[in-house]
Amino acid sequence: MNKKEAVNKLAVVALIYKKEVINLMNHLGLASLSPNASQLKVNRIFIDNLTNKEFVEKLDEIVVKDSGNYSNAIFTITAIVVASLIVVGTAVKVGMDASSARKQRAELISEQRRATYLNEEERDEIARIEREKFQNMFLEAQAQYLNTEEQVYLEKIERKKKNIAMILTGGIVTVVAATYILK
Repeated sequence: MNKKEAVNKLAVVALIYKKEVINLMNHLGLASLSPNASQLKVNRIFIDNLTNKEFVEKLDEIVVKDSGNYSNAIFTITAIVVASLIVVGTAVKVGMDASSARKQRAELISEQRRATYLNEEERDEIARIEREKFQNMFLEAQAQYLNTEEQVYLEKIERKKKNIAMILTGGIVTVVAATYILK
C-alpha cells in the first residue's frame, strides 16, 4: 500500500466516523470540538494526532467495532496499520534527514556556506505548505468517497424504478390476459 492509498483510507475513516472521532479527540483532550464541527477542522486535528499512539489505538478500536454498520465502508486494513505506515514513512525520512544533517554540519566551515541553508522561518513555511498538501489530499479523498457513495445511491434508485416498471408492466399484461381469457 502506498502513501496515497493510506491517506485515502484515513480520510474515509475521518469522514465516516466524524462524530466518533470528535468524541475521541475531546475525550483524550486533543481538542474541544462541538458535535457539528466542520470536517476541515476535524481533519486538521485528526492529521496532527496521527503520531499520537493512544489516539491511533482508540481510533482503531472504533473502526474495528463499528465497521459493519457502514455497508460501503470496507476496510482491508485497520486504521492503526494505515496510520503506522504514514508515521513509519515520516520517521524514516526524519532519521535520514538527521543523518544527512550531521554530515552536512561537519562540512560547514565558513559562514558563507551556512547562509545558503534555510532559516527557521523558511523551514516553517515549507512545513506549512506540505501540511496543506496533506490536508488537500484528505479533502480530495473524502470528496471522491462521497461521490462514489452518491453514484451507488443513484444506481440503486434507478434499479428500483426499473423493477417497479417491470412489475407494473407484468401486472398490466396479466390483467389484460386474464380479462381476455375470462371473456
